[in-house]
Amino acid sequence: KSLRQNNGDLAITVQAKNGSRKIEVFKLKHVNRNRTTIVDTEPRTAHITTRTTEIMRRLGARICEYCAKTGRCEVHHVRKLKDLKKGRKAGYKPSLWQLMMIARRRKTMILCASCHDKLHSGKLPDLRQEKGRILLQPPVSSGDSAK
Repeated sequence: KSLRQNNGDLAITVQAKNGSRKIEVFKLKHVNRNRTTIVDTEPRTAHITTRTTEIMRRLGARICEYCAKTGRCEVHHVRKLKDLKKGRKAGYKPSLWQLMMIARRRKTMILCASCHDKLHSGKLPDLRQEKGRILLQPPVSSGDSAK
């Protein structure tokens, strides 16, 4: 094996059993050079923001928006609010969680794991019968009212 440069080309000559072969690695004329390279400039880096969205704030509160339990929460998401409102036309009585999402105009609802599982299995209890009113906002903890 030998490496040689001929007319600006970089090539390797390999001795094979039946003779020698020339294998071109690359040609210098095919190498693209960046002629506009600027040295000693700071690179453009991404600007990182630390803002939180409403859904992250609601999830970070760790309060179920349906039963007001605290702890680990999950997010229930519907495709369109229109899908929730569709059933109201034919005399359909929407469940409490549907009314809460419609009233808030949100496609997401923060639920504890047990409420989320019950909602998907169709066994989420209607809290209107237990409490006698429709909850549209989660209860405010006593620590937040002092502010």
